[in-house]
Amino acid sequence: MKKSWNKDGVSPVIATILMVAITVVLAAVLYVMVIGISSSGPRAEVPLGLNQQAKNQTSVTILISTANPGSRIHDSTISITQDGLPYPTNATLYYSDGALAATYTNGVWGLANIDAPFTSGMMIHIFAASVQHGDTITIAGTGYGVSVLYVN
Repeated sequence: MKKSWNKDGVSPVIATILMVAITVVLAAVLYVMVIGISSSGPRAEVPLGLNQQAKNQTSVTILISTANPGSRIHDSTISITQDGLPYPTNATLYYSDGALAATYTNGVWGLANIDAPFTSGMMIHIFAASVQHGDTITIAGTGYGVSVLYVN
């Protein structure tokens, strides 16, 4: 018994369907690879959410409403400017339960825990020689970039 082979090959319709299917699978694999690479990169810095709670002639109280988990207190600086000029600034930071978290004096943090992060619900009492409507309070640091509050 002799076998006979058909030399016509695959029909053009089947060949087209196979080419489209292979292209779709390759595109999906490439998409998954690109998304995997981009999501494993560094996270974007999200500024602290700052809300003014109170103000008087020499101080302003700010609530941290949102905080990035990577925002470390000891990496941050606090400044207040009036008409574009910086003023010496001191601050006291409290946890949401009212316990003292840290002090900021002459640009240096006094902390019990050096790796403590900013967390939602913390209160910052900022002291300066004078606090006026329109002053700019800037808190900058690693993990959250620059957060700005304009005093009301």
